[in-house]
Amino acid sequence: MKRELKKRTIIILPEFDNIHEIEVIRKQYDPLYKKIAPHITVVFPFESGMSCDEVLQHVENSTKYCSHFTLRMGGYSGYDNEYLFLNIIQGNDEIIDLHQQLYSGRLERYHEPQYTFLLHMTVGRLSNQADFFEALEKIQKRDTIFETEVKQIAIE
Repeated sequence: MKRELKKRTIIILPEFDNIHEIEVIRKQYDPLYKKIAPHITVVFPFESGMSCDEVLQHVENSTKYCSHFTLRMGGYSGYDNEYLFLNIIQGNDEIIDLHQQLYSGRLERYHEPQYTFLLHMTVGRLSNQADFFEALEKIQKRDTIFETEVKQIAIE
């Protein structure tokens, strides 16, 4: 019997006390605002026939030696004249380690090394270049720092 293919992503859902400030930006610029909470992608979308339990088991095994870590974010940048990013200030090494651990074992075949793993949180996507540059200039004036302790990841 062939298993049904399911698309999944593994993400960090930070719990910032001031997350509403991110949501204000996302509401204005991110077409995915209503579909998913602010997040950092650790494993990019992949399609597999693995059951939920198998994916969960892999995540638990891959992260059993990972400890909680501080995540600090602040400052905004643009990417590819389309994406607006909230930058990571602290927690980079831990997220990269998590990314590498999760792309081992059962998920190794889904790793696509031709793509660079850019650490960020997407807060907007604009297809019109003039709108993109205007939005980037506007949000770069913000100087809010976001900080939390990362204690868990999510499978979406």
